[in-house]
Amino acid sequence: MDGREYKSLNPTRSDSKIGSFSVNLDTGKWEDFATEDTGMDFISLNAYLNGISQLDAAKKIAVQAGIRLNSVDHCKSFIMTKKWEIKQNGFRCHQHQNEVSASPGAHLVRGRSQMHWDYFDADGKLFSVVHRFTTSDGGKEVLLCVYARHSKTGKYEWRWMAFPEPRSLYGLYELAQSLDKPVSLVEGEKCADYAHDILRDKFVCVTWSGGTNAVDKVGWSPLVGRLIYAWPDDDAKRHKLSKEEKEAGVDPASKSLLPENEQPGTKAMLRAYALMRSRR
Repeated sequence: MDGREYKSLNPTRSDSKIGSFSVNLDTGKWEDFATEDTGMDFISLNAYLNGISQLDAAKKIAVQAGIRLNSVDHCKSFIMTKKWEIKQNGFRCHQHQNEVSASPGAHLVRGRSQMHWDYFDADGKLFSVVHRFTTSDGGKEVLLCVYARHSKTGKYEWRWMAFPEPRSLYGLYELAQSLDKPVSLVEGEKCADYAHDILRDKFVCVTWSGGTNAVDKVGWSPLVGRLIYAWPDDDAKRHKLSKEEKEAGVDPASKSLLPENEQPGTKAMLRAYALMRSRR
């Protein structure tokens, strides 16, 4: 402690000296003087340390503070009561390593992840790792660690931060090495690994990060012109209950299944196909 300034190591980077990273306990303003990463309150600090969006950070803090948020709009209005900013100060995922550098084995706050997936570029160089952690309530939390370059100093280091957009495909190296094989496009890295173990002799198995809601954030160009077999998850989602039906206690299982083209996985695959066609 230095007065009302809390000083510590920066858990998002390879920091060996206490003092460059500080948080004002009265205002919430925080800053890393070595990299110029900065923010104006605890929401941006939470987002920065955990590599998540500020919206998700606000939701987490609201729960911890006992604030009930009934909608996304409510949560956004909660965030906007704070005039914060967050900067990565030019740190951007470099997409490949210029030198051999092992990614961090653990997150300084969450420890070792239960599962992780390595993302390689087309030359086989590791540039990002997706980690899945189990939360205290049994849920899951996904954080990304990327090999990044500082725009001002040119320094390279691993940082806990989000993918740049467009996001790279998982399986990009295998895709580049097997130009003659058809592609099996699946949902999620875990599924891609499983499919790879079974189909590696005849197919290249790829996926993307972020799930069905992240399709528009992906760089689909490497798949343009390839023969693709899309395998969406078997979601079996049903029509939602109306407000009146909920109040009447109608069983959600009594509702009919959504048409195939409206199931989340199928919708995602169709959207990916449309994006690929637009790049031809």
